[in-house]
Amino acid sequence: MTHYKYNEYSLVIRLFLALSILILGACSDGDTGQAGASGEAGIPGKPGAAPTEIVASFDSASLASDGSLSVQFSVVDEAGFAYPYLASNQVRFTVAKLQASGSKGAGEPSSWQSYINRSESAPSSPANGPGTEATNQATSESNGTFTNTSDGIYRFVFNTNLKSVSSPLAVSYTADDTHRVAIQISGGGIPEANAIYDWQPSTGMTTGILSRNMVSTESCNSCHGELALHGGGRKEVSYCVTCHNPGSVDANSGNTVDFPVMIHKIHFGKELPSVQAGGEYVIWGFRDGHCATRAF
Repeated sequence: MTHYKYNEYSLVIRLFLALSILILGACSDGDTGQAGASGEAGIPGKPGAAPTEIVASFDSASLASDGSLSVQFSVVDEAGFAYPYLASNQVRFTVAKLQASGSKGAGEPSSWQSYINRSESAPSSPANGPGTEATNQATSESNGTFTNTSDGIYRFVFNTNLKSVSSPLAVSYTADDTHRVAIQISGGGIPEANAIYDWQPSTGMTTGILSRNMVSTESCNSCHGELALHGGGRKEVSYCVTCHNPGSVDANSGNTVDFPVMIHKIHFGKELPSVQAGGEYVIWGFRDGHCATRAF
């Protein structure tokens, strides 16, 4: 009896194993399907060593009918190779228009006027300056739409709409005016860099248009070594003037920070009549770190 059961169980087990083999043998992966489309390439990883120099240049700037400003720019390293590693927190932009001479009154020279402005409050303590009123100051923006194409070419769409700037300072848009967009690259352990792009929106022309270049960065550097202001990221005079224009005033002192006025007063220094009379010429500026000129 026991022997019979053993053979019966053995037969069942053998049948089960055979059936399993048949089932498994009948299974198939089928034909291999076509490969899917390749995904977009990611941003390359950063090189082991930071570049010793960054060079930026604008490729184009365009203004849509709704007032949206878009720019494209390229970045290379010291060897001229594309640098595709910039992040959105390493760039900021300014944009200004050039007001023709006489546009602000008879005899007035041409001047840059920023579209991007902020209000600076008057100092809360006399130790931070004698200013008593809030003032307007040109500034930059970095909160637009930044796109890294991963090949050293970048795009940025400004958050500021050039056709609807009303606060804190109303700035009108005229397509025939020369416009200048500028970039500051800094932070994250890379070398600082600036670049500018001048164009006339109505025609797209970049040459043969009204310009204002009163002094070169090279002239400044012949005495100062290398301009590196506001924390080191602003190195080119052509960038500086997009913010340092007649509409900008230092709230701490009440003094204008218009570039030609401010620079001439800084260099004239102790020879200023107000300084000779016992006063001082002061600009507070970056993080309220003031720079004063006094007679000695």
